[in-house]
Amino acid sequence: MNIKLQNVHIFLSVLLISMAGLTVQAQNVGDKFEYEGLYYEIYSENEVYVVKPESEWNEENTPTGEITIPEMVNYNETDYTVTGIKQATFTSCNALTGVVMPNSITIIEEMAFQFCEALINVTFSNTLEKIKGGAFRYCTSLNSADIPNSLTVLGGGVFYGCSSLSSVTLPDNITSIKNSTFQGCSSLSFITLPNSIKFIEKYAFKECSALSTITIPSNVEEIGEMAFSNCNALVSIVSEVESVDNILMGNDVFQGVDKVSCYLYVPEGKEQEYANAEQWGQFTHIGGILGEFEVNNLYYKPITDTTVELFQNPYSEYGELTGSITIPEQVTYENHTYTVVKIGKSALKSETFIDTIILPNTITEIDDEAFFWCLDLKSINIPNSVERIGSKAFSSCYDLETITIPNSVTYIGFSAFSTCGFTSLISLIEDVNSVMLESEVFSEIDKDSCVLKVPMGKIPDYQSAAQWQDFLNIEEYDNTGIEHIKVLQNTVAISGQQITVFGVQGQEVVLYDTNGRIVSQIIPQEDNLNITAPQIGAYILRVNNATKKIVVN
Repeated sequence: MNIKLQNVHIFLSVLLISMAGLTVQAQNVGDKFEYEGLYYEIYSENEVYVVKPESEWNEENTPTGEITIPEMVNYNETDYTVTGIKQATFTSCNALTGVVMPNSITIIEEMAFQFCEALINVTFSNTLEKIKGGAFRYCTSLNSADIPNSLTVLGGGVFYGCSSLSSVTLPDNITSIKNSTFQGCSSLSFITLPNSIKFIEKYAFKECSALSTITIPSNVEEIGEMAFSNCNALVSIVSEVESVDNILMGNDVFQGVDKVSCYLYVPEGKEQEYANAEQWGQFTHIGGILGEFEVNNLYYKPITDTTVELFQNPYSEYGELTGSITIPEQVTYENHTYTVVKIGKSALKSETFIDTIILPNTITEIDDEAFFWCLDLKSINIPNSVERIGSKAFSSCYDLETITIPNSVTYIGFSAFSTCGFTSLISLIEDVNSVMLESEVFSEIDKDSCVLKVPMGKIPDYQSAAQWQDFLNIEEYDNTGIEHIKVLQNTVAISGQQITVFGVQGQEVVLYDTNGRIVSQIIPQEDNLNITAPQIGAYILRVNNATKKIVVN
């Protein structure tokens, strides 16, 4: 055989082998198989989607309780990465109560969990990019959704009819709330729309009958037909859009909203423009809202005409604040007094030189990343008025050795206390199972050495509660200190409403009102501690186990 003919044979042999390989690959794509109780379909050479079985779910194979979807599966000695959940995969799996997704999943297709009526908790992948239409439609037990910032597409009707859904965290990357996304979410009382939102499509929040307030971001260009129809609990609507003429309005956007009792707040100086606009002008009370303002080196942003949130400094780099910071109950700006009710998103993020923060009893929410990366923070109180603690609110506060979670808290977001330097954690929550915890709340905390202190008689509850049970050392905590009470010997000075306690470095200092509510709780790093009483009257001051009655007048 000559060399030229031999080369031709070699070429043909290689070609046939290559074609054979392609044929095998083509045959594999679309293949379905079972792996450890779940079913998969090969999507590409090294990827699979979770799918329903070809014979449909039945009593023998339907998933029950909480399931964890693996990141990798093996089929015919080949490893595949799980990257998606296919259309209608778990539809009507009524025994499914929880789902933990691997971080490899990037897409949840249409109706994936539709009619999963027992589904309570979902832990999303932190690389999730798309949730398609109706994915969680009529999941009537689902109570919260902490959607990762990686998401760019949130499809229409995703949470349609989720009547127990009370809390949703939306990512910063989505530009629209699609048709009927939250329609019929009758327990949804709170939601923050990111500034990236441009379109609120028709029926988006229709029949969200518990929604009490909504802020329409400044970039919104269109609000669709009946978007807020029958949101009859609305008491305030804040529109940050500078020119109302820039908003394309569908029909009956606010149908069923009480336009006498619901206040409309608009950018300062734009009141008349809104009053003259169709639909907006139907509101009886239209008031101007200020932009952010500064008082004593702290920035605030109005929520309503009587309330503000602590706001991230928009004009400087991080790390300008030092030492001890006291957030007041009220601030006055341009002869108008506001109550501080919220620590806003990233409000004190990366303020690395603050060591002590004192919060007032008017705070009801600590938003996402409020104190993230406060590296020197050693002491902070969470008042007994706080109900929500957002995602990563205290994450990476490495010097924070202890914190007390009050009984008022009902929601704790993703990774809220992750990588804190806790040696002890005090929870005053009486009914631990009533508190909604997103995933990884206490991640990267040394749970072998950190002592979790809980209310008297509540150890068994915490030992069986998800995430809390990860702490090996759980002890009872006597919050009153009555069993070992003794008279406080420390010197206490009172000037106006300021109380100064001397010689308390490293000791737990708690101020109670006469109803037993905690006004302030802190472990100071300095020898002397200043506490501002919220009002005149009698208080109980406790330092460790020693107490003293004091009067502020």
